[in-house]
Amino acid sequence: MPGTCAAAQTPGPNVLVISSSSRLLPGFVEFDRGLGGGDGDTARNPPRFFVEFLDAPEFGAEAYEAKAVAYLKEKYATRPPRVIVSAGNSALPLLLRHRAEMFPGVPIVHASVERAFLNGLALPADVIGVPVEYDIRGTLELALHLHPGANRLVIVTGAGRWDRERQAAIRAVVENRHLELPVEYLEGRPGSEVAARLAQLTPDTIVLTPGYFDDGTGRTTTPRESVVMMAAASAAPLYVLFSSQIGAGAVGGRVASFVEMGRQARMMVNRLLEGVPPSSIVAPPMIPTQVNVDWRQIRRWNIAADSIPSEATIQFREPTLWEAHRTQVIVAGAVLALQGAWIIALLLSRRKLRQVQVSLNHEYEHRVDAERLAEKLRTYLSAAEKQSSLGALTAGIAHEIGQPLISVKNYAQAAKRYLTPDSPHREKLGELLAEMESEAGRAGAIIQRIRNLLASCRVEAVAVPLGSTLEEVLSAMKPELDGHHCRVVYRPSASAPQVLVDPLQIQLVMVNLIRNAVEAMDSATPVDKRVVTVEFREDDERMVEVSVADTGPGVRPDEEDDIFESLYSTKVAGMGIGLATCRTIVEAHGGRIRYTSNPAGGATLRFTVPIAVPSG
Repeated sequence: MPGTCAAAQTPGPNVLVISSSSRLLPGFVEFDRGLGGGDGDTARNPPRFFVEFLDAPEFGAEAYEAKAVAYLKEKYATRPPRVIVSAGNSALPLLLRHRAEMFPGVPIVHASVERAFLNGLALPADVIGVPVEYDIRGTLELALHLHPGANRLVIVTGAGRWDRERQAAIRAVVENRHLELPVEYLEGRPGSEVAARLAQLTPDTIVLTPGYFDDGTGRTTTPRESVVMMAAASAAPLYVLFSSQIGAGAVGGRVASFVEMGRQARMMVNRLLEGVPPSSIVAPPMIPTQVNVDWRQIRRWNIAADSIPSEATIQFREPTLWEAHRTQVIVAGAVLALQGAWIIALLLSRRKLRQVQVSLNHEYEHRVDAERLAEKLRTYLSAAEKQSSLGALTAGIAHEIGQPLISVKNYAQAAKRYLTPDSPHREKLGELLAEMESEAGRAGAIIQRIRNLLASCRVEAVAVPLGSTLEEVLSAMKPELDGHHCRVVYRPSASAPQVLVDPLQIQLVMVNLIRNAVEAMDSATPVDKRVVTVEFREDDERMVEVSVADTGPGVRPDEEDDIFESLYSTKVAGMGIGLATCRTIVEAHGGRIRYTSNPAGGATLRFTVPIAVPSG
């Protein structure tokens, strides 16, 4: 019963529900669930519901009505309702005829009353509700849509007053539809005869029924029970008009929800109990209908799933194996795949082992000699590798350490010129000596970094500003550049990105490239045209490209592929260490270094390093 589970210290207002049908009728059970939902309850004490059942389809005589009115009047004389809910067609006329006698002035909320039935009633202003229309046409159209090849329509109705009303309504819709297939009416037949006839049908027939209360023998049942009997006997798909019959063996129908009828009635009851005048309550024009189908019957009658309307509610649909056990299916599939792969691998391995065994048998006699030869070769190779590694490492360190030491020498020579007994340049001398100390420290760091790089290609990368890194190199090399009368073109940029590098190693690369550019122009380029251009640009979202260009003679085309190889040099006195070391450093950073010739003459060396990705 609605409201029975709500606990309150004092009783709430009484609401009387008078139902046309039986307490156990499935439609009322669904209606009661919606009425008891309490949508919109704000009062401290929710209403107390009392329910009376007229059983009108079975006891609809005038004498019974008089006794029912007397009973209700006496029963609720001491606890009159604040609101009355009239459920079904039969209850509302009774209340309209006898309300002044039983419950004068009590507002009525009607529910589950058909719109056509309401059109024949003169409703007072305090009788409100949401009408319903059981969609016969919509259900018929659904059946024809799902069974485009149907060649017969069979309509089953009962013998009682309610059944005859359903029969008349269905006839009117069918005759207005002008169907091109024959229509057979089974009206007021005994249940056994209906079952026998339905069993003779073929699957290309459509059966439409509202269910019935009385069959032709006077046997009383409920519409849902009659649908269960018909669906069990029928050899053709069955379609129904009421939501309470979905799940009883019918395919489905376009139906109005009894739960929604109860919910709408409860909302109006709440507004009336809050003191809102009935005339101020705005109700929906109609209880909406929606296609409902039973997935089990869809499969039973081989109805194409893609023919079901997209807005349909599909009930009783069992989840697929994938939907119900997705994790287990994935695990099982993975296990089976691994087992299959393992079996295949074992078979291939077995086959290969057999082939190897045959080959070993043929080659066994040569094994001893081959092992002796291999041992000699390993000995020779080990010695050669040690000599090569030691020579390369020594040459590389000697070459790279010479660069900062030259700077130390230059600064020392400059300091000598300023060093006189009464020199007025003591501050300048201090700066030069500080630079000498810095360059000496840098030489030691270079030695350690080269050893680490050649030993394991290890890079101690940190995020540093690219602009300041380049400016430090240019500042350190300014005396050398000035000494060779080289002009530097470099435009600092506030938008220079941060790069993820070992700063000392990248500065070493820049020193090598700039010195190579200076030496290339030293003897072949006029003094007024010696220009070193340093630029950078973002190569893509992850890398930045730095370029060093000169106005020298460039590299011959046949030497371009070799300039980065160890021990290769285009200079008469060069050892071929600088660019090979640069390539090792750049590649250890995940970048690449390359050479391009300038259209106007000269060479450009470009290398890329990764951009530091901001954290967070």
